[in-house]
Amino acid sequence: MSETKSIDIKAINKEVYIFTGHYRVKGNISLMPNERQTDFLLNARPFVAVTNAEVFDQTGCELLKVPFINVHRDHIEAIAPISNETNLDELNTCQIVI
Repeated sequence: MSETKSIDIKAINKEVYIFTGHYRVKGNISLMPNERQTDFLLNARPFVAVTNAEVFDQTGCELLKVPFINVHRDHIEAIAPISNETNLDELNTCQIVI
């Protein structure tokens, strides 16, 4: 009888900005080791799971902060990794028009 070995592959949380037509979502997606964001999106099901999510409107106003949110893959216009070089401070101003 042959013995089976289990392989434990752990996903890597990658902090990203996801841009849709109406929102900017900051949070974590789970990538497999050495998986590119492009491959992740190409292979994603209709909804992409985002953890530790912060949702902003187009002016930069925070609308929602939740532990988990699904973003429909077909509404994603751009996705960018967050690193020390990422700077969207100019988008984080909340403008209220009356």
